[in-house]
Amino acid sequence: MTHLSGNPPRRNRLARLRRERAGFSLLELMVSIALVLILILGINQVFGLSSRTVGAGQALSEANRDGRNAQSIFFEDARGASSALSDAPCLIIRSQGVYAFRNKADLEADADQNPATQDLQGDGKITTFRSYDVNERRHRLDQLFMFARGVNHRQTGTGGSFGDVGSSFESYIVYGHLQLPDNASPPGYRYPGDSTPGNGNAVSNSTPANWQTQNPNNYFATQWIVGRSVFLLDAAPPAGTAFYKRAITDKFSPLAPFSKATTGELLTDSRYDLCETSLDTYRQTIAFDDGPLAKFWQGLTAGPTAVAPARFLGNPTPPRPLTSADAARAVPCFLRGCTQFLVEYAGDFCTQDPMTGLVTSLQPDGIIDYIFDPPLKVGDPVIKKKVRWYGFPRDVTDDGTVDARQDVVPLAHFVRNSDTSSMVADVPSAFPVWERVVPSSSYPTMPPDDYFLAAWGPDTQNGPKPTMIRITAVLDDADGRIAAGQSFEYVLKLQ
Repeated sequence: MTHLSGNPPRRNRLARLRRERAGFSLLELMVSIALVLILILGINQVFGLSSRTVGAGQALSEANRDGRNAQSIFFEDARGASSALSDAPCLIIRSQGVYAFRNKADLEADADQNPATQDLQGDGKITTFRSYDVNERRHRLDQLFMFARGVNHRQTGTGGSFGDVGSSFESYIVYGHLQLPDNASPPGYRYPGDSTPGNGNAVSNSTPANWQTQNPNNYFATQWIVGRSVFLLDAAPPAGTAFYKRAITDKFSPLAPFSKATTGELLTDSRYDLCETSLDTYRQTIAFDDGPLAKFWQGLTAGPTAVAPARFLGNPTPPRPLTSADAARAVPCFLRGCTQFLVEYAGDFCTQDPMTGLVTSLQPDGIIDYIFDPPLKVGDPVIKKKVRWYGFPRDVTDDGTVDARQDVVPLAHFVRNSDTSSMVADVPSAFPVWERVVPSSSYPTMPPDDYFLAAWGPDTQNGPKPTMIRITAVLDDADGRIAAGQSFEYVLKLQ
């Protein structure tokens, strides 16, 4: 049959409509889904990168903020210490290093789970860090003990009070890393980097297998907190006020670490900030020498073991409901995430040959002890000097050795031009400063928990004292938002 009209047959129109309304093929759907997934992944990467960048920026900002805030406090304390330096009972620097992982990611990425060793280049060659190294595995936890003049106000209270009214013009200030609480109830307080079951005060880092149960909040270096413990001195504390009291059985009380308060707490418990003594009284008390095991630096720094120093308790996040005792332990928390805290000193302790820099006399020459920078060489037209810093041996030049001409060394090492006789040799009192020193020949093999101590007290009252103290602090982020900690250096002038 022939159709005379111009319209197509009905079935042809339906077929054409079906073709026009046909969906995507399977191949087209797969391509579309793949493109959407790629787009989503790209967007996710952009947002992730932006988030990490913002996080790193915030972490750097927080570190810089904390570093700047610390500067004003350091300088204020230095001014107070300068005012009291001529007749202060003593000034003590105690330096010690520990091995520790930077954070959990550092631990999980380490093949042998040993913080003292690391595959630095990823080539299977293991580097063992030395006791005088300072890096992300070898950390310095130095302490500074000093007396100061200047008004300080009470920040702790008796009983249920959160802050007793009062102030003092004399104070005893201690800087150093704090013991932090674990998650037990009631909490136990643990030393930085220690995971030893039971005691919680080991200096050397123990097996990481125990950290989650033994020391979850103070094991990794980025968790550590440097404390600033300030104790007001008052020879006659107000009636009705709790304070750390003098004890006949302990000549170093009430400032010895285990001195007791009128309510029974120890000085290291960080419960109160008032002590029953004064600068003059305490200086006269510690001036009496009761033998080689009763030196003032031993009385003020001795901890629970021969090598573990006394450390104060702190808790930056006290539990709720808040009590006055918990609030008091938040007071010492000063620098969070402080993975390095180094204290070194400089001053005029000897006479040096201006051409060679060698020591010619143990008498001060009116010039702060110096080193040549760059090292003195034959033919050098200009000799540039810079301040010589003393303290725990430190490889400043990063050449793998400790050289007295350029690196930080104990004062005794520099002025003697020879090794001291034993690992625990004390420089005689005729020397300007008491030091617990390590023979320079033993620096490469120093035990990991060995320590350095320098102290000035009644027996060196008329001798030279530090002109400056240098504090180096590295502030890091516990969440790993920055690649490395930020270093801050503070030079505090005492004279």
